[in-house]
Amino acid sequence: MLLIMTNTNQVPKRDGEAPLISLVIPMLNERDGIDALFSAIIEGVKNVPARFEIVVVDDGSTDGTHEVIEEKLKCFSQWRLLSLSRNFGQQPAYRAGLEEATGDAVIFMEADLQDPPSLIAELFEEWQKGYKVVTGVRMSRAEKGMRRWAFDLYHVLFYRLTDRVMPANSGMYSLIDRVVVDHLLKTPEINLFIPALKNWFGYSQTTVKYARLDRAVGQPKQTLRKLVNYGVDGLTSFSDLPLQWI
Repeated sequence: MLLIMTNTNQVPKRDGEAPLISLVIPMLNERDGIDALFSAIIEGVKNVPARFEIVVVDDGSTDGTHEVIEEKLKCFSQWRLLSLSRNFGQQPAYRAGLEEATGDAVIFMEADLQDPPSLIAELFEEWQKGYKVVTGVRMSRAEKGMRRWAFDLYHVLFYRLTDRVMPANSGMYSLIDRVVVDHLLKTPEINLFIPALKNWFGYSQTTVKYARLDRAVGQPKQTLRKLVNYGVDGLTSFSDLPLQWI
């Protein structure tokens, strides 16, 4: 895998300064939704007493996403843009962004606005109380039909078969403290399943509840095959039941 850092603009932290929060956001062909995403992020962080670093990982986009991001990122005082040599998938893209994030805490986000940036303030507030992992839990979701049924079934099975390693109905949207970030970066896992791994280390954790929205623009980038492979990776990483069944 080739990582290219195309631009970076860091501001050194001073004593007594507000904490730095890194927003790690993978993107795959999200050109049409970038304006809406960045507008929502700016609105979501404006009353949060923290500094923010935006870490965008272009996961092999072919629609000109990279060029649009590079220009739009200039509205932030501290940002990083990484370009992967090809599409490696969501979890490797998050890992790449995590390796470059310099914040006191990291928030994992997706680019499609299904997980609203307006929740950033609540994630930050719980972190300030001392929690090392703050996970967003979906009380409802916009998907319908077979896709919705498959998501619901998988979350129920995963929660039960993995001895509740992560909160039910949760995913990537979460905040993790720097101590958890450092543990994740030292983990030798090849097929990462960050949604559960971040909770597995055992640090103090809590949840915030929200309604998952529909995509702001375009269609889901995860095909059924990718979703199945992703789900199997997660299940076999945190449960030995498949081995016992075999």
